[in-house]
Amino acid sequence: MGKIMKFLKPIFITTLFCLIALGNFFILPDAEAYTLPGPMVSTQWLSQNLNNVVLLDVRRVEKDTPTPNKDSFIPGAVLVDFAKVTRVINLDGKQLKAMALDRKSFANLMSQTGVKNSDIIIITSPGRHLFELTAVTRLYWTIKYFSHNAVAILIGGNALWHSENRPLQNREKSVKKTTYQTKKANSEILANLKDVTTALQQKRQILDVRGLEYYEGEKVNKAFVSAKNRGHIPGALSLPIQSLSRQKRSAIWFQTMDEIVEIADMMDIDLNSPTILYCDSGNYASLEWFILHELLGNKKAQLYDGSMHQWSIFDKPIKQGEEP
Repeated sequence: MGKIMKFLKPIFITTLFCLIALGNFFILPDAEAYTLPGPMVSTQWLSQNLNNVVLLDVRRVEKDTPTPNKDSFIPGAVLVDFAKVTRVINLDGKQLKAMALDRKSFANLMSQTGVKNSDIIIITSPGRHLFELTAVTRLYWTIKYFSHNAVAILIGGNALWHSENRPLQNREKSVKKTTYQTKKANSEILANLKDVTTALQQKRQILDVRGLEYYEGEKVNKAFVSAKNRGHIPGALSLPIQSLSRQKRSAIWFQTMDEIVEIADMMDIDLNSPTILYCDSGNYASLEWFILHELLGNKKAQLYDGSMHQWSIFDKPIKQGEEP
């Protein structure tokens, strides 16, 4: 018996070690071991992975305004004030709003929301209106700009989640501040004023995502960040964001990819061509950037964060009418 136990002892120890290691793998998984299904996740996927991700709920926070029940949070969601997703800068003596964050301000945003470099981030919002959807894509673009690639957006946002009778709560999650180390910015997805000027000279594709009344110069949008003058960048084609979105139950969402491609074809727009996208502030344009760059795989799509706000303040040429 002693000889048998002496023979079995190392086998037993090795087996026990393997079982412990295997148990740890399933019981205490590392967040980095999880992989996202793509740039978008379903409500079902999020429900199954809530404990493995950081859920950021981005919305415009009005000072001293209580959150109504209809704007309840998905359990575990951390509130992100949309005002902190962009910044105001002074450039050549001119004040510009809604510009891309710098490394320090992005690190501070991530730290304040409890995000660590190893975290998988899912972004949501109330999700009922177009500006709420574009807040999601602007935050997504910002996170990708600073090379945090483990990020996706929730299909349908809180509105779709609620329509499926999934649990909600009236308060966001409280978090402890982390130390976030910002990576090098991915300049390939950002276009600046000089890039737009060069693109015009090279006759590269530039898309104006605003409604036709703003593209043609009939109106100036004064709701958020406005252009100084009416009209569009000369040579820019019009692809209104409203034509690419639809209601999905109570939630605002994208048209299907087939529908988006069909709409672009009818407007003689090449969704695979190197493209700069703009609106008034860069927020609405981030939605079409997301469609082109993330969903359709156009890695030459860039967001012009200054958009018509910067272009007009610097007195660059503007054209009115329906022609590019």
